[in-house]
Amino acid sequence: MTMQDSLIAYYALQEASGQALDSHGANHLTRNNGIGQAVGFHSRYAAAFTAASLHYFSIADNAALSTGDIDFTGAVRFRLTSKAAEMGIVSKWVTGSNNREYILLFNSGLDRFAFGVSSAGTVFDLYVTADTLGSPVVNTWYSVVFWHDSVANTINIQANGGAVDSAAYALGVFNGVAPFEIGRYDAANYLDGRVERYAFAKKAWSAAERSAWHAGFAHPFTTVQWPVSVDLNGDGDYDDDNEALTDYVMALDFQNGFSQQFSPIGRDNTATLTLRNDTQRFSPEHASVFSANWTRSRQIRIQQIDPAGPTVDTMYTGWIDSIAPDPGSRASRRCTVYCTSYLQRVQSAEAFVAIQESKRANEVVEAVIAASGIYPPGISGRWMLGIPGRSEIGVTTYLGEAADWLIAESGITVFNYIGDQWGDETSIYSALRDTLAREAGRLWINRDGKMEFRNRHSLILDTTSDATFDNTMRLLAYSFGDDVHNRVTVRFRTREVGDAPEVLSRIDRAVKISAGNPTKTIKFRYRDLTGGGARIGGRNAIPPVANTDYTANSAEGGGGSDLTASMTAKIAIESATGTDVQFTLTGGVDAWIQSGAQIRGTAIRDYGQASVTATNDDVNPQPFGYAGEMDNEADAQGMADFILSRDGTPRGKSKTLHIRPLTNAALTTLSQTLGVFSRITAIEDQTGMSADYFIISEKHTVRAKGAYEVIYGIEPANSVQYWVLGVAGFSELGETTWIGPF
Repeated sequence: MTMQDSLIAYYALQEASGQALDSHGANHLTRNNGIGQAVGFHSRYAAAFTAASLHYFSIADNAALSTGDIDFTGAVRFRLTSKAAEMGIVSKWVTGSNNREYILLFNSGLDRFAFGVSSAGTVFDLYVTADTLGSPVVNTWYSVVFWHDSVANTINIQANGGAVDSAAYALGVFNGVAPFEIGRYDAANYLDGRVERYAFAKKAWSAAERSAWHAGFAHPFTTVQWPVSVDLNGDGDYDDDNEALTDYVMALDFQNGFSQQFSPIGRDNTATLTLRNDTQRFSPEHASVFSANWTRSRQIRIQQIDPAGPTVDTMYTGWIDSIAPDPGSRASRRCTVYCTSYLQRVQSAEAFVAIQESKRANEVVEAVIAASGIYPPGISGRWMLGIPGRSEIGVTTYLGEAADWLIAESGITVFNYIGDQWGDETSIYSALRDTLAREAGRLWINRDGKMEFRNRHSLILDTTSDATFDNTMRLLAYSFGDDVHNRVTVRFRTREVGDAPEVLSRIDRAVKISAGNPTKTIKFRYRDLTGGGARIGGRNAIPPVANTDYTANSAEGGGGSDLTASMTAKIAIESATGTDVQFTLTGGVDAWIQSGAQIRGTAIRDYGQASVTATNDDVNPQPFGYAGEMDNEADAQGMADFILSRDGTPRGKSKTLHIRPLTNAALTTLSQTLGVFSRITAIEDQTGMSADYFIISEKHTVRAKGAYEVIYGIEPANSVQYWVLGVAGFSELGETTWIGPF
C-alpha cells in the first residue's frame, strides 16, 4: 500500500479564514475562535495558534478518523512560540467522557514532544517521548511523525528525520468518539505556535515514507516533487526559518557534468530558479527579515522526491551568483535567481602550489584545493574563502578531511613531478586541468556539491548497463561517421632533476627595508642562471643563509656599514616556480639587502614538449591533438594508441538523449537514479542504433503543473573489452587484447 492509498486526510492549512480543507477527503475542520495566518516553512502560510485566544481546529469523530488496534500514522510540521505550559498539537482525547484515544503534545514537565495512547479510553496507558531530539527550541520548525504499529506492537515518534524513539505497547488503541483536534487536547491545553501541514494515514509509514515527509513531500503523494531550499544563515543546513523556497518556485533549470565528450574536467554546475515575488520577499533591497540574509553566495539545494518508494535525492547544490527581481508593480512580479558552483569560482583564482613529487592524480587534486583554500559547496559548514559567514579567521577555520568534499578513486599514474610549470599566476582550474589531462582521468562536481574524480581505468572497467532506453527517448541526437580521428598526436615533456642544491634565483638590485616598516617579502622566480635565464622549476628551497645567500648594508651600493647581522630571512611561500622570502630588520636603522641575494634548491629543467603519433591512415589523415600533455613518452604513446582504437574508424553515435518523465513512472525513477557516468543502453529502431553510452551531463527543466524534461549528454561506452594490465578479467592474453589506456 502506497502513501497515497493509505492516506485518510491531509490538511495544508493555507486558508486565511473558514474551514481548514481536507485536500484528500471530506474531513474539513472547523476554525474555532479566529485562528490567524503566519509565514510557513515549506508552504507560504501556516495556521497561527494563540493559547490565550483558545485557538483550535476540530471535527466530530467519524469512522475515517477513528483508530483502534490498527496501524496508523500522523505527520505534522509545526513550531512552538512558547514552552510555558503543556500544549496539545494533535489529539483525539477527552478525559471527562473516558474517550482517550491518542495525542501528540508538548510535555512541559519533561520538556519533550510526546505521543501518548490509551487502550480503553479510561486511563492514559503509555507515551513515547522524542528523546533523540531533546529539548525543543521555540520559534524553530519541527517535522514530527508518530505512529502505532499493531503488528510489531510499538508506539513510535521521530523528529526531523532523526533516530526513532520507540516503546513496546501491545494493548491496542481505543476506538472512541472524541473529536479530532489540532491545537489543543481535552478541551484545554491550547497551543502557542504554528502548524503548517498535517497528514493522517491508516498505515505504519516505512522509513522511506517518513524520510520523504521530512524532506517536504506534500499531497498528492503521487507526483514527483521538487523541494528547494536556501541556507540563509550559513550554518550548513536547510532546516531554519524561511529556508524552504518550494512554495514560491515557478520554474527550475539546473545542470551538471561535462560540456564535451571525453573532456577531463567538468563544466560549472548552474541553476536558474524562477520564484513568485508578489510580496517583494525575494527583492534583496526590500527591507524584511528574509531579505536581510538573501544575498550572493548563499547555498541553494534542489531535491527530487520520487513517489515510487518514495525516495529523496539531492539533484543540485550550488551558490547564489546573482538575484534579479522583475521591477515595476505591473510586471510579472517574479524573481530570477542565478546559481553557480565551484568550477566558475576557480577559473581565475590563483594559489601557490608546491611541486608534487611521486604523487597520484587524486593526491595532487587534494593538494591544489588545499593550497587554494576554496572548497566546493558540498563541504557545508567548513571554512570557504570569500563566502560570508564561512571565512572568519579563528571562528570557522576547520577545514575537515578531504572526504568531506572529494570522492576519489586512486590515480593510475604516479607522477614523477607535476606542478613545475605552475607559478602564482596559474589558476586553480588550470592546475586541475593539467593534472586530469596527464592522468587521462575525469573530474566534476556532483549533485551534492562534492568533487568527484575517476581514474583512467574507471569507465573501461564499468561494463554493466544501469538502464535501457528502448525507443523510450523523446529525442536522440544521432550521427554516423563524424569525429573520426585516424591520426592522433599526444604531447609529453622530458625533465631533468638536479643532483645537488644550486642557485635557482638572484635579485639584480638592492632592496631597501626601513626601520619603521622592518619586514619585506621578496619574490624569487626560478631561472636557469647557467643557460640563458630561461624559466625552470625547483623544489626543496633552502632558507637563505646570512653572508652566503644575502648581505645587508646601510648604503644601497654597499659602501656603508655592514648590517647583515641585523637581518633575518625565512621562506614564506614555496611553489614549483619560485619562493617568497620574508626579510626582517632587527636593527634600528634602514638597511639595504644587497644585489645578488639568492635562493638555493634543487633545479628541475624542462627540455620542452615532444610528441608521439599513432595512425591507421597516412593517406587521408583526420588529425586529433590530445589537449593535455602526458608525464612521459610511454604514457603518451599509450594514450595515442587508445584514442586511435576508440575513434579511428567511422561509427554511429549520439551526443544527447532527451526524456520526458511526466507520465512515465519508470522514467521518473530513472531521472533520479541515473547521473554522471551511469552506463545506459540506447536502442532506436529508425537509425538502427543499439549501443551503450555513459551519461556525461544532465540538464533538468521543471515547469508548473509537473512539466519535466531531462537532456542527458552522453558519450560512447566501450564496445570492446580493453586490455588493462593486472586487472582480473581485463588482462587475459588472447581474450581481451584491445589496448586500454595504459
